[in-house]
Amino acid sequence: MRINMRQMVRNMGVVHTFERVKSKHGTDGKAHETTKSFLAKAIVQPASQDDLKLLEEGQRFYPGILIYITEPLNVGDYINFRDKKWRVMNSQDWSDYGFHQCIAIQAGSTETGHSKGFTVT
Repeated sequence: MRINMRQMVRNMGVVHTFERVKSKHGTDGKAHETTKSFLAKAIVQPASQDDLKLLEEGQRFYPGILIYITEPLNVGDYINFRDKKWRVMNSQDWSDYGFHQCIAIQAGSTETGHSKGFTVT
């Protein structure tokens, strides 16, 4: 028997706020990010250490969450979960089975695209 994850997300998922990130180079030569919020149902659960091994080397931040969603998320998109912002670091397309599985880590000032880096005086 095959589990219908699409139906499971629709029936058991909770509506969360997501932010789609778009990056565009400005006339100043720098990348500028804009975000557009949207609502979607998703099942969110803690990521195990084995799940986090799917991230690129140096990207294993704790804690991490697994997101099961019927819509695709891009690496760099955000989810607002439990009053914290989480950045999608890995997105797997399982649309043949009706869902996408993503790994997100808690967004912090040193890992986001908005970090201004360090000031040397």
